[in-house]
Amino acid sequence: MAETAKETADKLVQYQAEIQSLPNDLRDVKQALALPRGEPQFNVGADTLLGQIEQAAAEADERLKQAKELLAKHEETLKRRSARKIDLPKLIPETEKAVEETKKTLTTARDSSSLVDTVRRMETEAKFAALEKQRTLFPLESKRIDTLAELAPLQRDLAKREVEYLEKETAGWQKLVADTRKRDLDRQAAEARRQLHEAVPALKSLAEKNSQITDRRKELVAHIESTTKEVQTATQSSAKVKADFEKMAEKVKKAGNSTTIGLLLRRQRDQLPELGVCRERLRFVSNETPAIHLALIELQEYQEMLDDRETAVATVIARLDDSIQNYDEAYITQMVSEMLVTTAELLGTLIRDHDDYIKLLGELEASQRDLIAQTEQSQAFIDERVLWIRSSEPIGATHFTQAWSELQDLTHPEEWAAVSIAIKDRVAQRPLLAVLAVLAIALMILCRDRFRRQINRICETDPDELRGHFLPTVEAVVAASLATAFWPGLMWLIGWQLKNTDGMPDLGTAVGLGLQSAAYAFWLCRFARQLCRRDGIAERHFDWNGPSVAVARRNLSWLSAIGIPCIFFISAVTVYRDGEWSSF
Repeated sequence: MAETAKETADKLVQYQAEIQSLPNDLRDVKQALALPRGEPQFNVGADTLLGQIEQAAAEADERLKQAKELLAKHEETLKRRSARKIDLPKLIPETEKAVEETKKTLTTARDSSSLVDTVRRMETEAKFAALEKQRTLFPLESKRIDTLAELAPLQRDLAKREVEYLEKETAGWQKLVADTRKRDLDRQAAEARRQLHEAVPALKSLAEKNSQITDRRKELVAHIESTTKEVQTATQSSAKVKADFEKMAEKVKKAGNSTTIGLLLRRQRDQLPELGVCRERLRFVSNETPAIHLALIELQEYQEMLDDRETAVATVIARLDDSIQNYDEAYITQMVSEMLVTTAELLGTLIRDHDDYIKLLGELEASQRDLIAQTEQSQAFIDERVLWIRSSEPIGATHFTQAWSELQDLTHPEEWAAVSIAIKDRVAQRPLLAVLAVLAIALMILCRDRFRRQINRICETDPDELRGHFLPTVEAVVAASLATAFWPGLMWLIGWQLKNTDGMPDLGTAVGLGLQSAAYAFWLCRFARQLCRRDGIAERHFDWNGPSVAVARRNLSWLSAIGIPCIFFISAVTVYRDGEWSSF
């Protein structure tokens, strides 16, 4: 009770101070918002070192993190005050009632010298004092919220503007880092080429080694740039998934399990990142990091060897062939020394690039893990609720009218013309892939008849000879699975090409996904029908009776005719136009 009373007293002082300072705070914030923020300025000269620019970029990134934390704090304050404003009208009368009850308890309490009654009375008095403080605090808190109602959004807007400015500044510094790294790389490459061109034959190998180091750095710089972009993309995706999750949780809390919420949940789940891609990037990091560490150790050992420059020069000269005797010894020593200076500089920059790349790989792993965690949290939240929410209205006449109108869109020549152009471009860009696809189809056609003959041969064997032998059954089942895979495999291959072709319209992507989904069902039905052929595997190897197999064969026929088109259509509409048709 004493702690509660003290906290309440501290809050009273804090709230009164905030109310009194409001005019000054409001004036300062408005003045800050009135001043134009402008664009970030970068005072970088042509001779500025890469390390200095990287330090400036790191400082800008740290300022951006602090600004984002401040923005999140202001947004949380707004949410908390909004919720508190709703609760206060309930708390004030409840506190008044509690004060009256406690006062009545104190009035009716009998005086007694017993220790228990004394302690109880002291406890009641402390409770009464705390309630008195709260009775004074709650109206003041309500007044504070109303008074600061104009200031808090302005502070949020000011923090948001600062975040936007610092995001531009950070992006500018990162671009300067990349440009400076490329500039240094071009300068070092030019120097390596010059030395290679001017080197005497005996020193060509040393000059070529410098050129190889430059080529390694080019590859590493490209990896650094792509990884930097990937980290930024993963971080932004994680933030978006988290923000969408919080908004959706708030909507579910306020609106409940309505049809509209069900549709929103389904659409948001379809828009979540692919976890398979994230996990594949984690596997890449786990494989790439040890390899880069090993390469870094080798470079550091090479650099340590060059620290004693005189010994390194003497060692290199001692390994040269006899052709150096045709040149002046001082000239050879100078050339070797210059090349080793270049080697040391190249190694230094390459080692720093390895350090930067290792750091980026760590950031990539952290960003991907965070993205996976946020996505799994959203998926779990949606999956817990979406099955219990009606995702669409009951089917009525309007649905058929609208569905017919939408299906007519599929017959538009422009849609299919765009798909055909995308396929044509794909074949033109990768003709070898098209040739391999044709060869695979031809191979499947040739093997299909062979598998069928093998099935017939096994099934025509006397049942007494098959009894007690398991291998012929396995051989027949495997042959049946391969013999029935031709048309489903062709469907899946076409669908895969449509779905993974760059620049493919939504219609082509939807048809591709539908073909892939239908291919699985098509193969399963064909495989089951192959098993249920008259005097086939089911009768000969599984010992099923003929009438039962005939019933299964007939049902599989109509199931294939109805089920496969439905699977194709349902799979296609889930992605076509971002799932716009999925409720029809």
